[in-house]
Amino acid sequence: MKILLFFLLFLELLVIFVLLFHPSFITGLFSDDYHCKDCNVVLISIDTLRADHLGAYGHYRNTSPNVDLLAAEGLLFEKAFSQSPLTVPSHMTMFTSLYPSVHKVCNYERSEDYCSHYLSFNYSTLAQILHDYGYVTGGFTGGGHVSELFGFSRGFDVWKEYRNRRNESETLQSIVDISNWVETVKDKKFFLFYHTYIVHDPYISPSRFHLWIDINKTNIYLSTEEILNDFNNSEVDFRKIFWAGVNHSDPSDLKQLLGLYDGGVLYADEQVGLIIDKLKEVGVYDKTIIIFTADHGEEFLEHNEFLHWKLYNEILHVPLIIRLPGVESKKINNYVGLVDIVPTLLDFLGIFSLSQFQGVSLKPMIFGYKEAPRIVFSESVQNYRYSVISGDWKYISRKDGVVELYNITDDFYEQKNVAKNFPLVVNHLETLLNETLETIHDESSKSRN
Repeated sequence: MKILLFFLLFLELLVIFVLLFHPSFITGLFSDDYHCKDCNVVLISIDTLRADHLGAYGHYRNTSPNVDLLAAEGLLFEKAFSQSPLTVPSHMTMFTSLYPSVHKVCNYERSEDYCSHYLSFNYSTLAQILHDYGYVTGGFTGGGHVSELFGFSRGFDVWKEYRNRRNESETLQSIVDISNWVETVKDKKFFLFYHTYIVHDPYISPSRFHLWIDINKTNIYLSTEEILNDFNNSEVDFRKIFWAGVNHSDPSDLKQLLGLYDGGVLYADEQVGLIIDKLKEVGVYDKTIIIFTADHGEEFLEHNEFLHWKLYNEILHVPLIIRLPGVESKKINNYVGLVDIVPTLLDFLGIFSLSQFQGVSLKPMIFGYKEAPRIVFSESVQNYRYSVISGDWKYISRKDGVVELYNITDDFYEQKNVAKNFPLVVNHLETLLNETLETIHDESSKSRN
């Protein structure tokens, strides 16, 4: 009898032990206590990448096999939005958890009164915070609008800019440099930031990525070599020449541009795969938090133009994938923003910061705790000034006085303006927009005092 009781007691203890140390138990029953203390951090930002051109977000082309595998192991946020359609303010929001009109760092070509071109020393970046907590930090970027000139390099031990993205050897060199750096810091806790303009216009990638284009179509350049052969000038404006050949009213040109763009997405995906392979090779993949995102998307005539400066969803809807060691993959359908990245990451790392964050930690949302409905606020410095998303509705405030309202549940890409049909909704969202502006600037003034 004593032997039987001893055996039953042993079984009970064994069950308790397995439950306590099984990852699903830790991230389930005690999910609010989940931390990845001293985990490495990798933040990847692919400039100008639309969420809907990734397989993980439903794209019909195989543009992103490596990112799709990452998404299959991670948390995929289906409704992630940028807070700006421009590179500098969006990335600075990503780095500081401050809204663009609060950190005030604009693209260098903008000259509005409220624009600055360097981050105030009143604010800290993610790299500075992690560096203060003992992280070795390395940033490898495409330069330009993600340059040390704006303050992006603050807090990084190593900062390199690869400005000639049209040169395949330089793209490869950036990955070689990252691999070598990871090799040297693999035994320490590190923060790696990787940014590239590979997807950005002009949509020129190596020919092996010309999978979805008409190679016999000659009015749109497919390579920098073609441009240099025609113009014989290394200082030529590649973007201007590229777009000069595009006929906005020709459907075949649109098809060609989309094929070139998707080739760039596949090219960027290749770089992501190489970085992940290196993390696995040196044995740190399973103790690394990986965040994959973009600063903004790109318009392809959804609203009669190309590129990115408006506040429509083809530009603001961005991918956000977070892989957390020990946490099962799932899709999250709540509204989130790039402004939420820093507080979320620090929450998982168990790092407390006195910095003034305007985003929130997504940790409760990730583990299924019910929260008050979120809104998404975005802003620009041009005619399309502000947008706010709440529930089914999106409201856009413009400098020219035009009022736009869309039911983005039924009309995600905002093709039918229903502002005249729902004046009460317009009034509600306009009030919500004004209250949001007042709140974020009141928070900002308090944090500086």
